[in-house]
Order: sequence, then structure tokens, then C-alpha cells
Amino acid sequence: MKTSQNSIEKSSRNLHASATSALRHSSLTIHNKSPRFYQTLESGSTAAMTHLIPSFALNEEKVELIILVDRSGSMGGYSIRMASAALQLFLHSLPTDCYFSVIGFGSSYELLFKEGSLKYGPESLHETVNYAKSISANLGGTEILAPLKDIYSRPHIRGYLRQIFVITDGAISNTDQVISLVKQNAHNSRLFALGIGPSASHYLVQGIATAGGGTCAFVEGDDSIQNATLSQLKNSLQPSLTEINLEWIGLSSATSVELNPEKTLFGYNKPLQPEIIKEKTFSQSPKNIPPIFDGQQMVVFGIFHPGVDKPSGVMITANSPDGPLTLNISMSDANVLGNTEMLHKLAVVKLIRELEIEETSMRDKFTSEIIKDQIISLGVKHGITSKHTSYIAVDENRRCLDIGFVERRQVLSLDSPAGPSRHYVSMDTTDVTAHMSMISGFVRSTSKLGSRIGS
Repeated sequence: MKTSQNSIEKSSRNLHASATSALRHSSLTIHNKSPRFYQTLESGSTAAMTHLIPSFALNEEKVELIILVDRSGSMGGYSIRMASAALQLFLHSLPTDCYFSVIGFGSSYELLFKEGSLKYGPESLHETVNYAKSISANLGGTEILAPLKDIYSRPHIRGYLRQIFVITDGAISNTDQVISLVKQNAHNSRLFALGIGPSASHYLVQGIATAGGGTCAFVEGDDSIQNATLSQLKNSLQPSLTEINLEWIGLSSATSVELNPEKTLFGYNKPLQPEIIKEKTFSQSPKNIPPIFDGQQMVVFGIFHPGVDKPSGVMITANSPDGPLTLNISMSDANVLGNTEMLHKLAVVKLIRELEIEETSMRDKFTSEIIKDQIISLGVKHGITSKHTSYIAVDENRRCLDIGFVERRQVLSLDSPAGPSRHYVSMDTTDVTAHMSMISGFVRSTSKLGSRIGS
């Protein structure tokens, strides 16, 4: 491997030293405050984006780190060697006062320490490093639900916060169930994820990291594995800012609000439908801002409906172990981008991804169907792919294409200099594969920029 043992140990020592000094005192500063953009369409709808990279240091917290390593057959060869290197980096970078354990998973799972997490020390480190050097992809399929249930069922070590780190290269069949389990336990166990290789499922890796209040990274080669691994470990060893709230300043609606004329003790002269009116004012994505980590970008979009003034700035508040932190950022016309739909589409991509995770954790079938309808509506209106919407290219010579299985469809002409050349149908993906022989191609229009910002 290109990553040598000496470079692993050197990088590990540097990481631990910088993390320890950075977490000694609590403070907050913000870098890159300038990326604040507006975009107004002809319809009167305005989209705004706030992007910042916080830099803060909070008092260090003790952790129990549980590392889940994918040892399924698909990890064979290059992927398992990268997983071995990542695991060794973790082990050599752990703080001295912590507990840790390693679990390999596939069709079944194996605990390195049967009795649970052990205190970090020379003996436990030596045993685990030897394990990391010898791991193989010999556990069959990829089943992560059972080991996660095992972890969440175990009692916490008093005084140590539980952090779960997942290393995997593939997709699973029950992703929604796994994401739901992680979200249910996010209040007492944070989860971080590292996707190995080009086939790693972004939906799984990003989904469990978001649901677990952590972060994720993807690596496809030796050059990136060291930075990605150490960055994720640094996040898992530090506290984060939580309960993030962003208030859009200067909003006012030109739409008249209907008041209740009935002279009664309950509701006289108050809006008849306050919740509905509030919902129509603007949409924000993400609706629930995830925890903020030191040096990690924060991106928030707002879509303001016609008749609503664009905001003059934002006020951000967050909770930290040392108390609340606040920040005010102003916006001006110098940030206007024009009337393209870029910001609107990026905002909808983030909103749809959040709704997809919310849908997976919803036990109420009626509410789940409402969220599904919202996802389909947004996907069709803005031309965004999702778990319920996709795009297909239709052969113009086969006008008799049977699309009876499509729940929602909207034909869009893509004009070229020679005139319309394709028609695309935004649709529910139910039973698409059964009809693939009747279409000329399958197009997934996922924006790379949107994917990066959505991560």
C-alpha cells in the first residue's frame, strides 16, 4: 500500500496533538462569511443561500468509539486494504482516556472484544492493530442492522459519550430501516461514516451520518483516505454545536392576512389560519439544521414565495456545552446572482433529501404518504430526481409507449439548436425496470454540485 505504517503513525500523532490543543478553550469565529446569494425568478419567487465555515474550540469530552468495519465479500481486494489502513489510522489516533471496540460485519457480525469496549492501552491497542492488519472480506453479504441493534442495546459507559464509526463500500437492501434505527438512537449515540470505493452507496452513508448527528466522507484512492479518515475521527472526538436555528431577518409579506371578525374570547381579530399562512411565506432547506463541527461548512437555503420581501440578513443561534452562541450576517443586492434557477434547484435537492430521511423514520403510514406526495410534487415541479421520481428518455419512434404505471408525469422538451430532440418524463419510479425494454435509455440527472452541498 502507498500509505506506510510510519506515515500513519506520524499523521495520527499530529491529529491528536492538534485536536487536544483546539479543544482546550471555548470560542467561536466565522470564516468565509461572504458567500450570501440571492436569486429572483420572473414568478417573483426568491431563493437565498447562506454559506459559512465556523471555527470554534470546545472543552474536550471523553468518548467510547465503536468501529464497524464492512467485511462482506464485496470488500475483497483493494477495498479491504483501504479499510485496514483506515482502521489503523483510527487506532493510532485515539486519545489515551477512551474506550473502544471493533466489530466486523457481513451476513453475520463478529465482536473483537466479546465483553464490550475496552479501555485504550498498550495491550488492547496491540491486539486491535494486529486484527486491523489481518482483516479479510470473508463474512458474506452486507447486513448492518443486526450489529447496530446490538450496539444500541448495550449500556453506556458512564462519563463517556458513545461514537459509532462505520466503514463500508456498498449498498444494502434495508437502508430505510437502518436510517430509522440510527435516528431513533441519535440522542445518545452519534454516528460517523466512511464510504470506501466508487460503489459506496451515498444514500446509505450520507443517510446514517445525517440521522446519527455526525458527518461522512467518501474515498476512492490512497491519496484521499488519510485526510478523510483523520477528518472524520477529529469530528467524532470533539463536541458539536446543536439545536441550530437560523432566523431570516427583514421578512414581510405583501399578502393580506384574513382576521377573525367574530367577537369571541377565542381568536377574535387573530389570523384565521396562522399556520397555513406561515407555511406559505417561505421554505427552508435543511428544515432542521444538523450539528455543526469545527471547520465543516454549513449551507442553508431559503425559498421565499411571491409577495414576500427578500431577507436583509440572517441570525444564527446554536447551543454548545459552554452555553449559547450567536452570529449575525447581513445580505445586500451585491449578492444577486440573476434569474437562473440554480439556487432554487439546489434548495429543493436539500429539502427532498431531508424529506426522504424523515419519511424513513415515520411510523405513521398516513404521514409517510403525505411526505411522499411532497417529495413527488417537488421533484416534478423542479425536475429533481429522488427515491420516488426519476427521468426516462422516450424513443420518439415509439409513440405508443405504455406509461399507465406512472403516478405523476410531466413532459419536458429539451431544446437544442436544431429544435426539440428529446422528451423526458418525471415520474414515480414504481415498476420502472419492468418497462426498460420499451425505452431508449435511463437518465439520472443528479447535480454533482447539489450532491456535494447536500452532503
